[in-house]
Amino acid sequence: MDLKDNYGKIEELFSVKNQVVLITGAGGLAEMYAYGFAKNGATVVIASKTMQKAERICEKLRTEQVPCLALNVQIEKKDQVQKMIDCILEQFGKIDICIHTAAVCVRHNTLEDHEELFRTHVDVNMIGSLNINRMVGNVMAARGKGRIININTMSCDTVNTPDGFSYGVTKAALKQITKWFAVAYAKKGVTVNGIAPVWIDTPMMACRSQDYWNHCMDQVPMGRVAVPEDYLGIALYMASEAGRYMTGQTVFVDGGWQVSRVFRFDEEQQ
Repeated sequence: MDLKDNYGKIEELFSVKNQVVLITGAGGLAEMYAYGFAKNGATVVIASKTMQKAERICEKLRTEQVPCLALNVQIEKKDQVQKMIDCILEQFGKIDICIHTAAVCVRHNTLEDHEELFRTHVDVNMIGSLNINRMVGNVMAARGKGRIININTMSCDTVNTPDGFSYGVTKAALKQITKWFAVAYAKKGVTVNGIAPVWIDTPMMACRSQDYWNHCMDQVPMGRVAVPEDYLGIALYMASEAGRYMTGQTVFVDGGWQVSRVFRFDEEQQ
């Protein structure tokens, strides 16, 4: 490669400038991604079933003269997903990146009968993810280029809390959805990857007790739970040219949690 080539420059390799990024959901991670990608020159679309949350994020971006569009969508309904896609294409002409954060998480006792609640998780976390990956992915494939990033969880690989059955099982399915669409789109210029966070300090987790948080921190070698900003860098990598040869992967960003089950003891007594 010619040393004069701009490809190896960080500002080019990780650039998302002038890219249209669709972010599903409007929670703590989605808000962080909206601000993070906007600061790097991307045009942001926030699509959520809670329009008020999506509009709040967009209003803040607009005050900084950043293009932003808020859309209302229930991802488990194909007609609404198609309407969302049509609106984006009408206004911006393309979708370059999709960061899929939308999900439902309602805790319950595993041994009790929660069939209807489980079906709700299946509808949103599985059927909804299928719709987003297929329908948005097909738009990207028609252009020969695109990046899909599915936000998963540590619970896709393990049982980390006793009350997360429906969430964990459907997120395990999302890990497989990521793999299957990665293979299907591999020759069409579209990569599909996932990010699996550990416990994140977001409004969704605010109801947990301090004792719960203390146990979480004890499990993480870095000694702290995550904050949303911990997940911006890996997303920029997956969304840019830097990640062009990675697909089908769900990457754990967890402060060392997955690779360690360290327990503490008095080393001086050994």
